Amino acid sequence: MQPPRLIFIIWLILTPSLFAADRVTLHLGRVAGADWSAESLDLELDWQQGAAAAFQMRVKSITHPALLTPLKELVISCQQGRVSDHDIACQKGVLHLPHPLLDDPQIPIRFKWNSAQQTLKFELNRLHFAAGQLQAIIQSNPEGWALNVKADALDMTAFYNQLRGYLPMLPEIELSGKIDLVASVSGAGTVPSKFQWHSYLHELAFSDGRGDYLGEGISGSLQGGFIFFDEEWQGDIALTLQQGELLSPYLYIGVEQQPLSINAQLNINQRQLQVSKLHYNHPGILAFTLSATLLKQPQWMAESFHLQIEPFAIQTLYEQYLLPTLAESMLASLAWAGQATLALSMQRDGVQRGVLNLNDVTVEEVIPKIDETEEAEEITSPRRSFALYGINGLLNWSSGEMPADSMLSWDGGHFMEGITFGRTALDLSLHEKSITLLNSAILPVLDGRLVLSTFNLVWNDDLRFVFGGALTAVSMEAFSHAMGWLPLSGTLSGGIPKATYQNDTFELEGAMMVDLFEGQTIIQNLRVDDPLGVWPTLHANVELKDLDLEALTRTFSFGKITGKLEGRIKDLYLENWQPVSFDARFATPEQDESRHRISQRAIDNISNLGGNGLSGALSRSFLSFFDEFRYARLGVSCRLENGVCELDGVEAAAQGSYLVKGSGIPRVDIVGFNHQVDWELLINKLTEIANSGVGNADFE
Repeated sequence: MQPPRLIFIIWLILTPSLFAADRVTLHLGRVAGADWSAESLDLELDWQQGAAAAFQMRVKSITHPALLTPLKELVISCQQGRVSDHDIACQKGVLHLPHPLLDDPQIPIRFKWNSAQQTLKFELNRLHFAAGQLQAIIQSNPEGWALNVKADALDMTAFYNQLRGYLPMLPEIELSGKIDLVASVSGAGTVPSKFQWHSYLHELAFSDGRGDYLGEGISGSLQGGFIFFDEEWQGDIALTLQQGELLSPYLYIGVEQQPLSINAQLNINQRQLQVSKLHYNHPGILAFTLSATLLKQPQWMAESFHLQIEPFAIQTLYEQYLLPTLAESMLASLAWAGQATLALSMQRDGVQRGVLNLNDVTVEEVIPKIDETEEAEEITSPRRSFALYGINGLLNWSSGEMPADSMLSWDGGHFMEGITFGRTALDLSLHEKSITLLNSAILPVLDGRLVLSTFNLVWNDDLRFVFGGALTAVSMEAFSHAMGWLPLSGTLSGGIPKATYQNDTFELEGAMMVDLFEGQTIIQNLRVDDPLGVWPTLHANVELKDLDLEALTRTFSFGKITGKLEGRIKDLYLENWQPVSFDARFATPEQDESRHRISQRAIDNISNLGGNGLSGALSRSFLSFFDEFRYARLGVSCRLENGVCELDGVEAAAQGSYLVKGSGIPRVDIVGFNHQVDWELLINKLTEIANSGVGNADFE
């Protein structure tokens, strides 16, 4: 039944001049307009009010395009209204609307229906919803309809809890804060064609079920508008945050001095979502533009993607967005300088590209300060630092096609505080999940050079790289100083057939040759676990051949000894670059035909190491007339475990073992009796000897 004809019939049959009844009830069934319908409508008129008609309407359900779901079991009680042959109006009425989202089902209303013009205006005032108030105006005419809503101070906790009870598919999150909202929806027939909104957020906070995504103190505005045109929705949205904090496992965003804004233009249809332009701007920190197209087939997937990040200060971005999420990570102790830009793109055919431009970038590990007020046992040793200075580069990465060549260079740097790097330039290819060195490169290290002939880095589930080359003429004196060791002479050099880094482990295949004290040292089975971490460990086996004892003892101010020395260090194990355990043995080679001489000073120092208390004894006897003595063999072994060195000599004696077995006349033998020595005390003794000559402290 159409409303104009309905009103006319009601007016004819219910006019008081025709009937003397004070109250009339009419069962009208279904009543519908162009874009709405009411089911099971009952109308009860009360003529006792005179010119001000009172009536009551009961409706089983009402549907309208502006409603997400039909409204059911409505009762409209009008205390002051009008019924005529042209319209039905209510200036003062109450709508009883039982609904799980409403705090109070009683809603003050006003409405007017004009049968001739087919216009409807329906106002709902003081609708109690989510602990706030909402006003709504519904208007309808032959050209279309519109819904305007204004909400004040809606409580987000109440709103979301009520909404989840009504829509249980919504995720379980904690939500608080308040929101003001002004919104409008309009259309023609059963299809909305335009909507827009402007909302204000006040101290919004949220948290997901696991606490991975958090928001606190968020205030700002979210607005937008869309129209339906050419079978799709077209419009834009704008978010402005004036204050607040956002935290995820990957980044932190805090809005303090400058507001953060996001503006986007969108096109949405049944097949795709197109972001034609999204601009993100957080002044002084990060700004970028993004465009993308997502297809639904059947789930959403990216067809194209383009991102352009404007020049940004790396340290500012690191401090503001990344550092709060890094906590105990190694990356939490970095300091940056310089600028960068980044562009990323992806096409439907699988081609992906990325261009990173680095401009005078510096990265350096910051060494934690030691609190001198703490107890000694609670003080943690600072981590070894590293740095690269003056990094410049243009890195072109692609997937699905061969990339353009890339370049990366730096002016200098250091590793483990003292191992310095010089100026280096690398020609690279970045493709898929790998980085490959295109041409050999020279990396100055200390006073030598590391020549890289091959380099390949691959990242899948874990990072892995392989390189080969050669190390040339690195001064052992410079290297030992950088490592914090006793000073060594000679050079570090050798070929590196293959070295790999994977699962936080560095391994050297083959052997590295070291020219040390005019002899040769061969390092094999080298493995370093967590080399860049807080507590690196090292495993290796070392073999020494034809070391010159005169060069060795001169280096350590040990006292002059001539002859050759050979030996091995088996199962060497270091923690944080300090020895923890090994099995070492050094002795005169069996076939050594070189001149064997040992000075008084060297004899005193060896005697002291042997723990026999004879330090300075020769200089107080007739042997003081001799500057040096001949020896047949000398040697020492040390098995380090649990902080204790088990000492032994080159050959068993009647009691103890020979550290030095003399020869000729006068003959001096040095026999060691103390077979267990505290390792730290031994190192202190050797350091004392190296710094000042003959040691004075006895071993326990």
